[in-house]
Amino acid sequence: KAEPLWKTWDHLSLKHGEHATVYHTNGDKYRGQYEGNMKCGQGTLLFKNGDKYEGEFREDMQSGFGTHWTNVQGKLILQYRGSFWQGRRHGHGIFAYKDGGKYDGEWQNGKRHGEGRMNYTDGTVLLFSCLVSASDFALKVYEGMWENGKRHGAGTLFLANGDVYQGDYALDLKDGPGTFFYVSKKKRYDGVWSKDVAKCGLYGSI
Repeated sequence: KAEPLWKTWDHLSLKHGEHATVYHTNGDKYRGQYEGNMKCGQGTLLFKNGDKYEGEFREDMQSGFGTHWTNVQGKLILQYRGSFWQGRRHGHGIFAYKDGGKYDGEWQNGKRHGEGRMNYTDGTVLLFSCLVSASDFALKVYEGMWENGKRHGAGTLFLANGDVYQGDYALDLKDGPGTFFYVSKKKRYDGVWSKDVAKCGLYGSI
């Protein structure tokens, strides 16, 4: 029995292997490899808003190592280079913020999670379209643990004036045992913190 004609044409229409530019109905454009009619392998995706992704795909989504550029007034600016999983930043990667800040570390489901280093600037830091609190404007560098996009766990904070905090964080705030070094005053505080406030400890010379 002969196979129905529609099945033959349906099979021939499946995209598989290397393809020229494919135009999507949502305005995106893709050029690269396919498998079973889905983006799979190396490819370049140009978004309708002007952003660009170049790297690995699996099951029609950005998965693996890739680079994402963001469109700023018609100019492509490198925003992220690192690992992706199902279209989100996941694994190790470097993210550049609009004000010049930079995060280099681990990600999970699009958020900073795990060990990482965040370089802040003196301006307003953009974190996934949300502004951080005013207390962060003077930060310089944070090295340590993150959870769900916030400083959480053991970490070290290097302030722009030379002071250093080394200790625990919870939900972006100093919380738990920690030491604050007032370098300019040659003093230090060793004690316990709660929601960014020193509660009980010893204050002495460095």
